[in-house]
Amino acid sequence: MRKETMKNAACGSHSLCSILSIGVLIGMMLVSCAPKKPVETAPEGLEPSKEILAEVDRTLAGGRALEALALLDDFLRRAPDGPGADEALLKRGGIRQQLGRLEDAKKDYLLLLRKFPNSPASVDALLGLVEIFYGEGDYGQVLSTAAQVMQRPASTGQIFRLYVLLGDTHVALEDPKDAVLFYAMAGQQAAVEQKGQIRTRMKQAVRQLTTPEIESLLGRVEDPLAVGYLLYQLALNQTESDNFEAAVEALRRFLERFPDHEYAADAEALATEINSSYTYRPRVLGCLLPLSGPYQIYGNRALKGIELALHRIGSYLGQPQWKLMVRDTGSDPDRAVSAVREFFSEKVAAVIGPIIAAQEAAGEAQALGIPIVVLSQKEGIPATGSFVFRNFMTPQMQVQTLLSHLVRERGMNRFGVFFPEEPYGRTFMAHFWDQADALGAEVVAVQPYDGEKTDFADPIRSFVGLSVAEKDRPQRGEGDGGAWGPEGRFYEEALLGTARRLEPTTPPGSKAPAFEDLLDPAPIVDFEALFIPDAAAKIAMIVPQLAYYDVNDVVLLGTNLWHSERLLEMAGEYMQGALIADGYFAQSTRSPVVDFTDAYRSAYGEDPGFIEAVAHDTASILFDIVGRSRSKFRSGIRDELLTVQNYPGVTGPTSFDSDGEARKRLYLIQIKGRGFRELSAGAAAAR
Repeated sequence: MRKETMKNAACGSHSLCSILSIGVLIGMMLVSCAPKKPVETAPEGLEPSKEILAEVDRTLAGGRALEALALLDDFLRRAPDGPGADEALLKRGGIRQQLGRLEDAKKDYLLLLRKFPNSPASVDALLGLVEIFYGEGDYGQVLSTAAQVMQRPASTGQIFRLYVLLGDTHVALEDPKDAVLFYAMAGQQAAVEQKGQIRTRMKQAVRQLTTPEIESLLGRVEDPLAVGYLLYQLALNQTESDNFEAAVEALRRFLERFPDHEYAADAEALATEINSSYTYRPRVLGCLLPLSGPYQIYGNRALKGIELALHRIGSYLGQPQWKLMVRDTGSDPDRAVSAVREFFSEKVAAVIGPIIAAQEAAGEAQALGIPIVVLSQKEGIPATGSFVFRNFMTPQMQVQTLLSHLVRERGMNRFGVFFPEEPYGRTFMAHFWDQADALGAEVVAVQPYDGEKTDFADPIRSFVGLSVAEKDRPQRGEGDGGAWGPEGRFYEEALLGTARRLEPTTPPGSKAPAFEDLLDPAPIVDFEALFIPDAAAKIAMIVPQLAYYDVNDVVLLGTNLWHSERLLEMAGEYMQGALIADGYFAQSTRSPVVDFTDAYRSAYGEDPGFIEAVAHDTASILFDIVGRSRSKFRSGIRDELLTVQNYPGVTGPTSFDSDGEARKRLYLIQIKGRGFRELSAGAAAAR
């Protein structure tokens, strides 16, 4: 439950927030002033009253509470308004409170306040009520009654008692910040023997504080007891959040001011641990790639992009030497995790990769506090933790780029999705549908197909309503042939292979349906663009069959897998005007791409692809950040990665959001003639 809701529920008709503010303000005023003596003393009365009250004290000291109650009952029955009655009511209320007779105790305290409102005993009566309300969990009454205490002259001991109760109340209300304030004020009123009581409560409340709450209190509280615990807890909080720079600074302030504190030894040990485990060696990066095994082709391509970035950064005059520690994961999660642990021991600043086993490597990097930028589109990886980043093209980015262009630039709003019934196809289909909804567009037709097959006639016919039309054709009648109508004559001849003919019953003046229309009804194509998330080889088989079934005059939409010269060779004539979203376009005229492509061709004698380009961008970003960082902690590298905005990479301007996910401006590519061309509309930002 939210803190405000709990407070309101506790206060009932009282405005707790107002009481809190007034209570803290008045309390601080009380602390700054010397305690005042009561303005009124009990009038001198009958001498027997003092004797009876003294006897009550002796009886209580002997442990005979019920006997003391009897004495007080008798005294108050004989002289309910006489001298000493206020003190008698206070004593009787206190005994009843200790015995658990809380309702009777309340009556005594309230009667005292009504009859003797100016009595010195009235403050203790109010404090007794505060204690009872606190025990009952009636925190609204606690705070409103405490406000009455603050309006009366009170002794140091009474102020101490009140502030402790208010601190306890705010702990119960899950408001440790105000609890610490009251405990700090109580500490200023505490006797030597009461310091331990405050210290225990203070530590418990401080442990519950958030970092912003601690920083706020440090600007308001001067009590050394509170400040010491606050600084130490601030260091613990910052360490827990992997903010090691801030943690070390808090520890320095703590040890400098409180060298003999009970936590001083722990603080020194923590500072030593942070400085030994969470710092890094300058200009040392780790690299995890599958350089062997089934995915080695991708690992080696990525390594070329990274090595080119290393060569280019090293070519600048005066640039100190960089060290790149490359480890082969073999696509094995255990090897990836083991390599991350090695990087931790070697104090690398950050890690590039992996491509495969990214989830496992990311989990270990997060646990060890090493920034890692994975090259994977697997769902959810950045959610692993604050040290985990992803710089890769995701399905969500691709569909956002396509749909943003079609909906916002071309005004289209009706789409179809034809997808393989497998994880890749289902993932893209789900993202496409979600993004269409977000843009106010509509997916009007969806059809899965078996990705293992090469004949797509049945799913295509079902997709465009041909299977339904065939199923709904009129069946041959059992009775009068006239009921069969003219359609029956055509079906009898063409489909059933019989010479029997039925007389047409077409009404005069009307035209019988054409033979071709009955054999091959028109497809229902009520979408303007069709998204097919599949590989190029499969698309080369699907699009000719779509054309065969008259699925024409729609814009075909594909994933980056369509970006293939082989696809153009096999089915280019059917794909004119098709659109693809990709993370890299070697023929782009953008200067970062031209420079990178030329450098890559010069180094390796071949054209780079997306893997090489995104690995190059990732390495370049890390070289830039690590090279200029003034932080000695890996957490500082993490924080600086979060500030990357529109880095001019070859895979498009790249930023990282607060979750560590890259936001990239993908290339929107169109198939035209026998090649691909870049559309400027591809500049639409995608995440």
